[in-house]
Amino acid sequence: MREIFLDVLNAGIAAGWIAAAITVLRLILKKVPGYIYCILWNIVLIRLILPVKGIFPRARFSLIPSDMTVFRGDGNVSFAFNTGFSGVDRALNERADNRLFEGITVEVGYYDKITMILSVIWIAAGVCLLVYGIICYVKLRQSIKEAVLYKDNVYRCESAAGSSFILGVIRPRIYLGYGICGEDEELILAHEKAHLARRDNLVKLLWCVVLCIYWFNPLIWAAYILMCRDMERACDEKVLSGRGADVRKAYAEALLACASGKRYTMAFPAAFSETDVKNRIKNVMSFKRPGKAVTAACVVLTAVFALGFLTNPALAASDEEVYSYYPAGDSSGYGIPSLIFTENGNRCTFVRFSMDSDFITGSCYEENDVFILTDESSGNEYVFDIQGAGERKIYIFNEEESAPLAEYVIDSGPGYVEKAEIPDGAVFQRRNVTVRQ
Repeated sequence: MREIFLDVLNAGIAAGWIAAAITVLRLILKKVPGYIYCILWNIVLIRLILPVKGIFPRARFSLIPSDMTVFRGDGNVSFAFNTGFSGVDRALNERADNRLFEGITVEVGYYDKITMILSVIWIAAGVCLLVYGIICYVKLRQSIKEAVLYKDNVYRCESAAGSSFILGVIRPRIYLGYGICGEDEELILAHEKAHLARRDNLVKLLWCVVLCIYWFNPLIWAAYILMCRDMERACDEKVLSGRGADVRKAYAEALLACASGKRYTMAFPAAFSETDVKNRIKNVMSFKRPGKAVTAACVVLTAVFALGFLTNPALAASDEEVYSYYPAGDSSGYGIPSLIFTENGNRCTFVRFSMDSDFITGSCYEENDVFILTDESSGNEYVFDIQGAGERKIYIFNEEESAPLAEYVIDSGPGYVEKAEIPDGAVFQRRNVTVRQ
């Protein structure tokens, strides 16, 4: 349960980055159609409902700073942090090393104790929220028992007051207040049918479940609220796009007339006039169908978000799956792979594992942020992508572009066997040696 909680915590943080990015976009790009933002919010939803490790591929173009922000620390350190920002990570991990060292600054088993307490609170609060939503839903169902069929899939009922809403999952129905008639009725029904066509009732149900799981994350609540607004805006635009400009005033008046209707909790489908009426009226009165250039730009924007946010960042030195590499000034090198350069820099030894004598030595050169080492015995090439500059330059092993490296086993003593392999994305720091003549 503790590990599930940490997975959910990290998935919520990763999704929070997407929610923050979409929120900023909404402030900057106000002319983007509402349905585009609904698609972007669905990217957040996908990250939230699929928190399993390894399900999203790793890529260097990922826009997620880190997919594992909080995890179990090394040794006796209870917690470690990887936000994706080196300065923040350094400060957090130094504090963790000083304050969260089991058996010295905190009791042994501190990690297990804290994660268990947080897990129990997380589950208890989530269950309470779920029960509350179910109770609200049952009450609403009871309030529409007297609803009567009006036409097609539309029912009239007193509980809808002066508005309308959709209720149901498998066979959703439109419920309409008795006070709605004439042109208002036509426009409001067009809006609700747009919801049904878009399967918004199912999307909102998923969001309600997600809120019960990620209730502790304020960014997810903000995402839900803004998603509801964009969902209503998308349906408003759908209604207006098939009609002339003269319908805008009548539609705005219908919104205003229904604004005094009942408000619904998170467990209920959005009513016609429930969400952000003032801004909806402004959008209705200024609505224009997007041109081809705007549509094309929106497609590109959606593709960038999908590629950037449905991938995880490539492994770096701070990730727990990657080795710890040769620190500057450390000459021990015990068990640590490294790149050892001669003084003039044109020859290099690729030390796969320092307890083994199977080194790869040959000529090397750097070109266009790529380092290539050619094995002098076999002619095989091994490629490293270069990041940083000067003393902060690091070399990242590129398995795809390199010749195969055979896995091998090192017998380092009775009862101790070490399997050595270099993973894709392994990070090395440069180590120089002086060759004596």
